[in-house]
Amino acid sequence: MVKKIKPRIYSYHWDVIGRDTLPRERSAGDARFFAYRQQWEENPLGYKVAEFPLQLDIEATARCNLMCTHCVRHSRRTDVGDMDMGLYKKIIDEGAGYGLYAVIPHWMGESFLHPGLIDMIRYAKDKGVLDVRINTNCTILDDNVAGKLLESGIDSIVCSIDAVIEETYNRIKFGSDFALVNKNIERLIHLRDKKGLKKPKIIVQMIDMQKTHEDLTSFIDYWRVRADRVRVAAYQSPDGKPNDRNRVRNTPDSIFPCPQLWQRLVVAWDGTVYACIGNNACRDPLGNAARESLHDIWHGDKLNRLRERHVNYKADDIEMCLHCDLNKIPVTAKKYNGDK
Repeated sequence: MVKKIKPRIYSYHWDVIGRDTLPRERSAGDARFFAYRQQWEENPLGYKVAEFPLQLDIEATARCNLMCTHCVRHSRRTDVGDMDMGLYKKIIDEGAGYGLYAVIPHWMGESFLHPGLIDMIRYAKDKGVLDVRINTNCTILDDNVAGKLLESGIDSIVCSIDAVIEETYNRIKFGSDFALVNKNIERLIHLRDKKGLKKPKIIVQMIDMQKTHEDLTSFIDYWRVRADRVRVAAYQSPDGKPNDRNRVRNTPDSIFPCPQLWQRLVVAWDGTVYACIGNNACRDPLGNAARESLHDIWHGDKLNRLRERHVNYKADDIEMCLHCDLNKIPVTAKKYNGDK
């Protein structure tokens, strides 16, 4: 019998420290932030289900203004739209009642297309959410939007630009403007520094894939002296083969049981709730936040069954997990049949 393996906390990215090197002043929120990150790391290791998700990924919009060659949105099998502000407030209000730590008003769309995004950020901060982050392609981040964003209280922003060479950028991000995006990011950094603000932390991200890998060092070197951090993200392939089980089953790397099942919930723009951010084709919904409480979904039978399968190394029975590029099923786990 193969010895049972404890899960490892997988990072979907790695960061290079840029300008964010100076020691910061300690604040009243430090102890709470430490508790949040401690639970983020330890709860999956001990299979501990907190009273409420530590983080909610709330899809402000599923719409996007670009057509990137590598985007996981190509897998999506549902209609796209914007989240209703009433639903968003319902979600935040419930989370705030349980001391929700983190909110990302983003999933597969470009969040700045939602006309109420700045209000969404402010609402979460006003309700006491500790860590509010956003991902963006930076095409809409003009002077007006940048000013409002800096006043919203947001904690960090990830600028997904993926290339440092214009020719490469134009090959992978259709509908964008390389010069405009770079200008928008540098303007945001300048405005923040001019105002003397300590946040948001500005992280510039590149997805490490075949089309960009040779430019990785140049990307890091360019942005590490400009942004707070440079992030290199793991590539996720668009899930276009619903019956292809071999890609994951034959991968030797192991990140199972998946830590996300003990860390977060994802709420799509229409309220549909999913177990993880790697579920690009929107399989196996857990419920709907418009009609149910997230607390009940978090402790519900559907999610508990997913956790049980992962704990017992039967994740390859779950169609959603077979298509995940973030977590892989190891050979040792496939051979494990449980304690005798």
